[in-house]
Amino acid sequence: MKVFKFRPFLVWTVSLWVIVPQTAAKDLPDLRILPLGDSITKGSLSSDGNGYRNYLETKLLNYNSAAGTKVDMIGTLHDGSMADYHHEGHSGEFVENIINYWQKPFTAGPNVVLIHVGTNNMDLNQQVGEAPGRYSNMLDEMYVKLPDALIIVCKVIHSKNPNLNARADAFNAKLETMVQQRSDAGRSILLVDMGMVDSDINDSKHPTDAGYAKMAEGWYKTIIKAHESGMIKAHGTSNPTGVGIGERGNGDAPAGSASCEAGNWKRIGKVFDDFKVWKEVGSIFSGAADFSRDKLIFADLDGDGFDDYILADHDGKVRAWLMKGLAAGTKYLEYIQPSWEDLNVTGDMIRMADVTGDGKADMILLYSDGAAKVWENVGDGTTVKFKSLDSKWATGLESREKIRFQDMDGDGYADYVVLYDGGAVSWARNTHNNGADSSKPNWSSLQEIAPGVEGAPPKSVHLIDLDGDKRADYVIIYQGGSVKALRNSGNLNRDSNRRNWHDFGTIAPGIAGTTGDMIRFADLSGDGLADFLQVEDDGSIRMWSNQGLVGADVSKLRFADLTGDGRADLIYVDAVGRAFAWVNAGLGNWQKVGRIATIRDDEDLSDSRILFADVNGDGLADYLIVYGGGAVKAWLNNGNIGRQDGQRLWTGPYEIAPGVAENSDGSKVRFADLNGDGFADYLVLWDGGAVDAWLNQQQIPPNGRQIWRAKETVATGVGEPGSKIRFVQLNDDGKSDYIIQYDGGSAKAYLNTGDIPGSSDKVNWINIGAVAAGVGEPGPVFYADIDGDGKDDYLVSYADGSVNAWINVCDWVVKDPPDTPNPGDGDPDDGDDPYVPDPGDDEPFPTCPYSPATMDELSNLNYNNEVPPRCVPKYMLAILLALLEDLTNRYNDMLDDDYDHFYDVYSEYIVKNSEEVLYNFMLDESDHYYHCKIWQQYPCCTSCDEYDWDCTGCLDPCEILSGQDNGIRYKLRDQPCPPDYSQRNNIKPKEYQSIIWSFKNDGAEDNFWGAVEAEVGAPRKRFEIVDHEYVFTAFDDPEMGNNGACEREYNLYGWDGMKDTCQQQYFWSYSPHLNGFVADDVFNPKDTVEKVMKNIKDDVIQAIAELTLAVIADEYYSDENDLVDALALPVFMLQAALDSMQSVLDMGKDIEETETKEFIINLFSSLLVVASMGGGALVEAGWKLLGKWLVRAAESGHAAISLVAVVENPDSAPLLIFGLIMSGRTILETQKVAKAATLRRSMKYEEITSFNKEVGALMKLEEELNKKPASSSVCKVRFA
Repeated sequence: MKVFKFRPFLVWTVSLWVIVPQTAAKDLPDLRILPLGDSITKGSLSSDGNGYRNYLETKLLNYNSAAGTKVDMIGTLHDGSMADYHHEGHSGEFVENIINYWQKPFTAGPNVVLIHVGTNNMDLNQQVGEAPGRYSNMLDEMYVKLPDALIIVCKVIHSKNPNLNARADAFNAKLETMVQQRSDAGRSILLVDMGMVDSDINDSKHPTDAGYAKMAEGWYKTIIKAHESGMIKAHGTSNPTGVGIGERGNGDAPAGSASCEAGNWKRIGKVFDDFKVWKEVGSIFSGAADFSRDKLIFADLDGDGFDDYILADHDGKVRAWLMKGLAAGTKYLEYIQPSWEDLNVTGDMIRMADVTGDGKADMILLYSDGAAKVWENVGDGTTVKFKSLDSKWATGLESREKIRFQDMDGDGYADYVVLYDGGAVSWARNTHNNGADSSKPNWSSLQEIAPGVEGAPPKSVHLIDLDGDKRADYVIIYQGGSVKALRNSGNLNRDSNRRNWHDFGTIAPGIAGTTGDMIRFADLSGDGLADFLQVEDDGSIRMWSNQGLVGADVSKLRFADLTGDGRADLIYVDAVGRAFAWVNAGLGNWQKVGRIATIRDDEDLSDSRILFADVNGDGLADYLIVYGGGAVKAWLNNGNIGRQDGQRLWTGPYEIAPGVAENSDGSKVRFADLNGDGFADYLVLWDGGAVDAWLNQQQIPPNGRQIWRAKETVATGVGEPGSKIRFVQLNDDGKSDYIIQYDGGSAKAYLNTGDIPGSSDKVNWINIGAVAAGVGEPGPVFYADIDGDGKDDYLVSYADGSVNAWINVCDWVVKDPPDTPNPGDGDPDDGDDPYVPDPGDDEPFPTCPYSPATMDELSNLNYNNEVPPRCVPKYMLAILLALLEDLTNRYNDMLDDDYDHFYDVYSEYIVKNSEEVLYNFMLDESDHYYHCKIWQQYPCCTSCDEYDWDCTGCLDPCEILSGQDNGIRYKLRDQPCPPDYSQRNNIKPKEYQSIIWSFKNDGAEDNFWGAVEAEVGAPRKRFEIVDHEYVFTAFDDPEMGNNGACEREYNLYGWDGMKDTCQQQYFWSYSPHLNGFVADDVFNPKDTVEKVMKNIKDDVIQAIAELTLAVIADEYYSDENDLVDALALPVFMLQAALDSMQSVLDMGKDIEETETKEFIINLFSSLLVVASMGGGALVEAGWKLLGKWLVRAAESGHAAISLVAVVENPDSAPLLIFGLIMSGRTILETQKVAKAATLRRSMKYEEITSFNKEVGALMKLEEELNKKPASSSVCKVRFA
């Protein structure tokens, strides 16, 4: 058995860290410090970006330098020029958000926590009353996690704003109280007042450099005081990634073997941090009286470009607040609805949309059947007034709740849109007729334009123009607050070869405290872009403005000189070719220009790449599309980017290259200036690093002459995949040099000798060795000249779009070059021999730069093939590990939330309502399982018809039974289940006619029991089939007359002895009945979770963490895909079980709080439920039988088996997976991992789905992502 062994530095303790008590010592103990707060903690407006942190660290290191005390600043963020630049300072955040940011760095066990929180609340007068309570709760939670940590609370510092100071004084007084209370209770906590004055403040609230130094002094003195009092204990021993433990990654990059005396690169730090999809604006509206979210409509009433705030009250009256811009405020209009008192209008009928194309929202009355009337907005921009436009505007195609009015094609007229329950969308185009010509339709024919998105929750889909192109995009708002979107391409079925929608991916990951029902999108900034709004219960609004980068992927950044000033500007290009730019106005200073290029919708970019290069030698980077076959189309830069004069930015397009016959892959095409003439040349970069070049003949724009010189092979290869090769201007000679960029950031360089073009005996490149050894920071590396000195600098971008820079400070002068320095010189020792491409080993060996937090995020990255297969298991293991940690925390949190009590409330409620649920299930769902014979009423001719001897209206004559004979008879006939009342002739349907039930077949009976148990919540043993049962006593039916009379007859005389009319009207025969069902019978998902948790030994999270880190570090020597396959199913099943617990907890709370009278939730269809297996054992040998049963259950549409059944049978296959994988010891044994993976792969998607649909969907996604590479030759070489 091969047991994985770890190197010492790979140990990664995630589950628990240990605080080791120590007594006070003379020497200051090693400090792991967490600076927590807002922009003041970050160091905003300090000259070096360090704020107080560098001052403080220096003072602490000098306290007793001989003792060698270590000081480590930690946090998930990093800013400033100091070496140890990590922190947890979140600019612009309120207390309610900052209290959520400390959890991750707390896993590292800091022994000193510095908190300065509350400035933004006091400044903006937001949640001032709630802030102290939230702060207090945070402190208590911190001490639960780290009971021995020293927490130093800083009063909100002085500002130049008297209103802020007044609020801060009251807030600080409460801080004093809460600190004193905890100190009295024995906690290690201190309060510090920085004593700031106006001269210490830079703007109105951020300190000057001197002010930050004063803060450092305050922190320092308090820390030393705590040390002398013995309050500082040893920090934790856990070293989680992502919080800066021991990282000092912002010093100058190691020079590499080719170095200058002053170093190769000088670190500048963060030079760009303006890549924001959403920019927080804060609170913009204070709310409205008598508010509820179902009343709220956003629409532009006055045509000024700002969406207005509209409330459609339940009585049909409409109030409005005209939004005049964020600075100008609002104008209130009392009632704006037209005179429609005679129409019985209610608020849920009112819609607003611009149907006339004049930029002002018109008012629509939408009836329950989808028919609509419309009133045109005839206001003049200062008033709002409506007049009837068309009373028969829309006749209705679907029910009201499915109808939307949105502009789908961007013509300015709202269209009639049907949004179906599954997310599918159909569209009828507004013809602009609006009833003007009665002979013409108002709408084109309805056609489907979106099939729906699998897994989208009900009522989560919305149609909103996010990107300002006037076409409504497809938006999914999840209840947790995250938002995904697909961009409307404008195709709308016009061209079958083009897509209607382009995936934006996740456009908003969610905000703490914001749920899906609180989210709205509307343009409140007047720039044509829908902003992100959080609507509180009182109608107040918090806003994040749309920055025009919805759907942005920060890995798609570009750098090129757009303005001709010699400095590289920053460019982002989205999936459809739109380019956004920030002009470089000096080191670290960027001017946001916005969108600079938009490609026509009919331009197919599916296999194309967008590049920027100067192909006409004017010093301005041009916009290039490189197509799949290598052909190139160019738009030439006119030099107007960044100007405000409205001049055209581009000229073109021009076809400048037809592609290369031997190269059918446009991804190999590059542009770089190899000969220093200022014109970018056309290059093909082959696997292995060989380069063919077609030099630019300076004939662009094309004039009929030859654009490119004949092909010349300028490099024969270095044995590295083409994905690692860059063309970089290391020195200032204007000629691109040849760089090999390795994983981790190190780089090797070959300087361009200037001999291109040249004869075969000339040397093109000089091998100068390693020019950078990496900077120890994750993220893709770029080279671009951002300071305008003619030399490309070393740049690293991060997941948040920020960019750190290391400026090129070396002259790269080569002394005594080697005799044969060309790449591929035949020297067997230097590794740069010519490379012969081999299909088995010439695939790129890419970095894994992303950090997807969920399977969906990973899937979105993988959608465009951006994730190399070797990175998938690394990402998935990290996701599974985080999920498993979260699940253990969730379980404990639910127990702390009084789960057992709410389970009792919930189970009693199920029992109380079970008879009604069973009755409704039989009526609503029985057709899947039962045949029915029903006593059919029909009329016949009796004495009642003595004046109508033709028996008109009677189906049959019949014998007169008495003078009171009502002419009603019964026939027993087959009917569908539930009964088809349309077959009851002219007699009014009555649900209480007797039914004789019988199963369709044995399979139907099996499936029925699984389904009815899921629906009712009772176990099989509590059901029995009864011969005859009176089923209507429990329900009020005014048409029953002598209610209960037939039940008495049945009790007195039995079935055969009671009168026929009772047999035919009030009984079910051979139907299921509940007997002895009590609260203890109700399935408790906690029992399942507890059993599964027993398989997760104390050390399992630690073991998975170690494996995950090993895989990420390429130190795992077995099959990574096996490891993912083995872990995924048990983790996802445990997640589903905990979701069930959460459902029980939530429903128990809801029942207790609202005392609901009606059972309206299909309680168990989404839960894990016990199902009868007919006595069949779920042993490994019987897996085929189980699979067959599961498929049958899945086809019935009900979750008829679950993790419960698995847990109750320890030999069942899924639990074998748990047993094989879920312990710290066995998870390290590769044989058991492989066996578990094999067993998991034997399960079909349908089988897993039958346990739980969500688990099935996740496992299907896992299977799609976690594919073994077709060839592992690269790995064999790498890890040999």
